[in-house]
Amino acid sequence: MERRNFLRGLCVMPIIGLTPTIGFATEGDNPTPPQTSGLDRVITIIQNDKRLNKKVTPEDIQDAINSAKRMNEIILEAIVNTGVANDKKISTADTRELNDYIFHNYHDEWVVLHGDDEEDSETGFHKVVNDGARTKLYGKNAINKIFDSIYHLGFDTHLKNRLLNEDGNKNASYKHVAIWLDSLLHDDLENGTLSNPNIKEIVGQTQTGLDKSIDIIYTDKGLQKRISTGDIRIGANSANEMNKLIIESIEATDAGASGSFTIQNVKDMNAFLVDNYASRWALLHGDDEDDEETGYHKVQSDGAKTKLFGKNAINRVFDGIYHLGFKTTYKNRLVNEDGNKNASFKKVAQWLTGLMADDLDNQKEDLKILIPLYSYPSKDSQYNEIVWQKLIDIQNSHPNAEIVAIVNPNNGNFREKDANYSDGIKKLIEAKIKVVGYVYTKYGKRDTTEVVDDIEAWSNIYKADGVSGIFFDETSTNSSDLTYYTNLSNEARTRELDFVILNPGITTDPAYIDSGIANIVTSYENPNRELLENPPATYNTPSQTTELSLLIYEMEDNNVDDLIAFAREHKFSYIYFTEDGFDGNPWDSISDYLEDEVVKMMA
Repeated sequence: MERRNFLRGLCVMPIIGLTPTIGFATEGDNPTPPQTSGLDRVITIIQNDKRLNKKVTPEDIQDAINSAKRMNEIILEAIVNTGVANDKKISTADTRELNDYIFHNYHDEWVVLHGDDEEDSETGFHKVVNDGARTKLYGKNAINKIFDSIYHLGFDTHLKNRLLNEDGNKNASYKHVAIWLDSLLHDDLENGTLSNPNIKEIVGQTQTGLDKSIDIIYTDKGLQKRISTGDIRIGANSANEMNKLIIESIEATDAGASGSFTIQNVKDMNAFLVDNYASRWALLHGDDEDDEETGYHKVQSDGAKTKLFGKNAINRVFDGIYHLGFKTTYKNRLVNEDGNKNASFKKVAQWLTGLMADDLDNQKEDLKILIPLYSYPSKDSQYNEIVWQKLIDIQNSHPNAEIVAIVNPNNGNFREKDANYSDGIKKLIEAKIKVVGYVYTKYGKRDTTEVVDDIEAWSNIYKADGVSGIFFDETSTNSSDLTYYTNLSNEARTRELDFVILNPGITTDPAYIDSGIANIVTSYENPNRELLENPPATYNTPSQTTELSLLIYEMEDNNVDDLIAFAREHKFSYIYFTEDGFDGNPWDSISDYLEDEVVKMMA
C-alpha cells in the first residue's frame, strides 16, 4: 500500500551549477537594441534650448549630442542584455542592475562620454551641462538635472541609495533615475522593443507553499529599493534550488505524513540534506564574509520588509528554514552558515507547516474507520438508543466515509443464525458499511480446527447477509506462528471471506504485514493514557498489500485532532477512538466523538 505520492518527480532533473538561467546573455544571443527611443528626447532638448545654443558653440553642441547618443546606446544595450524591461517597467532595482552592467562593461568609455568640467575645460556631455540650458522636464532642469543624473549610471558608487557623479560626489538616487527612465522609455517598454526573450526570471518550481519565498524576494519593497535585479535573481535562484532539495528531503523521510511537520521530521530532513547535499547547500545558501555576498545571502539582511508569521520573511523565516542543510551540534536547534546557533527545530516545523498547509492537505489520503461493533443489534438499555443505528446514521450523513464494522455474536462462537444479527448486518450493508466477523485465536494457541469451524459458521450463516471478511483477534506477534495465520487467512479467503484483519494489538513482526495474508493489521489497541505515557518504541510500516489500524479507548477528553495527527504520522489508515472502556468493555457503544472523527479523517 502506497500511502501517498507527495510531489513525486519535482526533483528528477539534475541541478547543475549555481548560475541562474537569467542574467547577462552573450552578445550574439541578444536582440538588437532599437536605434531610436524615448532617450532621444535629450537630443531634441539640446538642439532646441535657445539659451543653451546662444552660450555654447555649435561644435560643442554637436560633441555633447554625440556623447549623449552613445550613452543612450549603451543604456539601451544594458536594458536589453539584462532583461530588466521584460516586465515593461524600470524599477529601482533595475537601475542598480543597469549601473552594474555599464560600470563593468563600459566604464572607461563612459568617463570620456560623460566628460567633466575641470580646469576650465569641458568635455563630453559636460559641454552642455551647467551652460545656461533652461528647458524643464518633470519640473527639473532637463539637461543639468534629469539627463546629467541619468548619465551617472556608468560610475561606481559606494552609497546605498545614490549614484555618484564624475567627481565621486553624491548625486541622484536610484529611485529617481528609475522613475525618469521609466517615463522617458514608456512607449518603448510598452511595445516590447527593449525586451529580451532569452532572459527568464526565476519562477518557483516546487508548486508548493515554499515557492512563496520566490514571490516575496521579487516583490519585497525593501529589496527593490536596496539591491539590484541581478542580486534579486541570484537570491531567488538559490532559494528555488534549496526549495527543491527540501522537497526531496520531505519525500525521502516521509516528513509531514501526519498533516503537519514535527520536530522529528525536521531533524530527519536536516540529516538527509547534510548527508546528501552539504557542499551544494553551503554554496546555495551562501554567506556575507569579506564584504562579499553569495547565494541566498544576496537578499538576506539587505533591507527586506515583508513579514510572515509575525517575523521578517526573508531574514528570519526563510533564512531559518534554509539552515536545514547545515550540520548541527545542538539538540534542539539548527546552526547557520558560520556554525552559530539558529532557529529551533520546533520553529522550522511550525513555519514549514504554515507554508505548506495546503500542500499537506492536498496530499493527505482519507483515513477510514474500523470499529469493533460488539453490541447487540437492538436497543441498548444503558444508552437508550440502537447503537448500530447510530453508526448507520453517521455513515448516511457522510456517504464518502469508508467504515468497516466488526460484528461479534457470542464471541464469534455460534452455530445458529440470530435474526437480529441477520437484520442488523443487512442494514449495515445497505448503508455501505463493510462487515467482517469476529474470530479469536488465543495468540496462535487455539486449535486450528476450532478456528476453521468458526470461519465456516460465518460463511454458512452470515455471508449471505453481507459479511465479507474475518477479524482474527488475539493474534500472535511471533514470526514462528506466521504459517498458522497464513493457513487461517487462506481458509477465510477460500470461502470468499476475502477481507482479512489481524489484531495483535501491538507492533508485530513485519512478516505479518509483508506477507500479504491480511488486508489490515491492528498494530495498536490501547487506552489513550497508555499511548500518552508509554508510547511504542517502534511502529510497523504498511506494505503495498496491508494497511494498519489504530484503536484507542478510555479517552478522557476530546483529543481527536491529536489522535488523527498521530495516526497519519505513524501511517495508520484505519482508526477508531472512544471514551468508553472504563467499565471493562470499550466496544459496546458508539463514541460520542465518532462523527467528529469521520469529519476530520476525510482529507
